[in-house]
Amino acid sequence: MNILELSALTDCEPEWLERPVSVIATHVSRVYHDFTRARLPLIADLAERVQSIPDSGWKSALPGLVSLLTQLRDAIETHAWTEDDLLFPVLVAHEYPNVLETNVSPEDLLRLVDTLSAEHVEIRTLIAEIEDVTRGFLTPAGAPSEFDDLVRLAEELTRSLTEELDLEDRCLLPRARMLTQGGGR
Repeated sequence: MNILELSALTDCEPEWLERPVSVIATHVSRVYHDFTRARLPLIADLAERVQSIPDSGWKSALPGLVSLLTQLRDAIETHAWTEDDLLFPVLVAHEYPNVLETNVSPEDLLRLVDTLSAEHVEIRTLIAEIEDVTRGFLTPAGAPSEFDDLVRLAEELTRSLTEELDLEDRCLLPRARMLTQGGGR
């Protein structure tokens, strides 16, 4: 284990540190990914409706916000699919080799974890850009209530995503790296 992994694990809450990686993965999928998948269509529909509302001087931030939300959606959908359908089953197989088999080597698992970690940086960058374009999730003066609803949904989604990424960065990914080195639970 390198110093970065040890540092990340010391930030992991004891409740998660004591649980198997598979439990953390299940929590991420059922709580965060399900929430995100439920919110993304609502945000897309609302963004479409807001774009059709006539402008009275409040729309300047809308194109940037819609573009960033689309980029975030695309990044999240791919990322969550990769975690749910590839990473999480592989982690279970590496954690419990007698229960589930995998042909993903520890080296391939490490590459996958590193790729997902890099995607976390990209997603966090998009979240920061959304916060910037909305000036801290504020609704422009004169904007209709639908625009305020869109900003609120974006804020809610980005908070949930930040919680998810924090949990994964502190607890899941360092433990996944440990599994690639033959470390157990």
